[in-house]
Amino acid sequence: MEDRQTSSKPKLVPGQQFMNSFLLQKDEASRELVLREAYDRPRHLQALLALCARRRLPLNAIEWPELHDLLLSANPEISDLAQFSRRTFTRALVLNYERYRQILQNNIQEAIGDIHISTDMWTSPARKAYLCICVRWISQDYQPKHGMLALPQVLFSHSGEIQAAIILRTLKSFGITTKLGYHTGDNATSNDTLLIELSRSLKLEFGVCIHQLLDGYSLISHRLIMIQLPTASAALIIFLTLPFKPFSLQPQKKLSKLLLRLLKRRKIPTLTSYSLPILMYRSLKIIRPQ
Repeated sequence: MEDRQTSSKPKLVPGQQFMNSFLLQKDEASRELVLREAYDRPRHLQALLALCARRRLPLNAIEWPELHDLLLSANPEISDLAQFSRRTFTRALVLNYERYRQILQNNIQEAIGDIHISTDMWTSPARKAYLCICVRWISQDYQPKHGMLALPQVLFSHSGEIQAAIILRTLKSFGITTKLGYHTGDNATSNDTLLIELSRSLKLEFGVCIHQLLDGYSLISHRLIMIQLPTASAALIIFLTLPFKPFSLQPQKKLSKLLLRLLKRRKIPTLTSYSLPILMYRSLKIIRPQ
């Protein structure tokens, strides 16, 4: 019986065996070709740019073997195609920023009302200093918008004069010097010089006065306040409740001495450490120059 079944199977001639093997190889080659043609390299590059920019990944993330394996799990035939050098990736990142910059500039030019900026100094893990310059405005449909104007590296000196020059150059490049509103910063001592120098330059070149939005932490953290007041919240209460007259930009030291004189004239209730940051956030006063 077994002999009959064996004899009933058709025997393949050598030529036919070669033909079947060739067809299988052709199907496999066609499959590889289809998978390779389905790969979109520009789209892959844009996805990597968005991943690194939005999730704040380092530029060497494109060389992570785990990320490469994740891509090959979806398409195993593109191992040689899905490789980007760091130089290529950096060049694409710069070009992408130039496109983003043009879109951002057009949106800012259509802003309703003043355009407000905030700056801060950052230090990278490689101990390089960068000045972050951000912007906020109201769009044509009355929606609050925000974006980052620039993140230039600050070489050598980190003084307020150097930062003011970088900020002014950035504002000129975006064409928003005449619509400038308020500047927000932290309690770094260099910010006093920054604001004075930036205000002076804008006044001389464009006849524009920039306003300072005082950070509550900047005001109450000054050494004179912390030493002579029973609680830091007392200084904030004075600052928020007394009717200040409009005046030009003043350094923290002058403001601190002003608060100390005012403290002697009235009794200020203290706040809890829990409610103090909330009051700072909701009730910060704006000091406008004349």
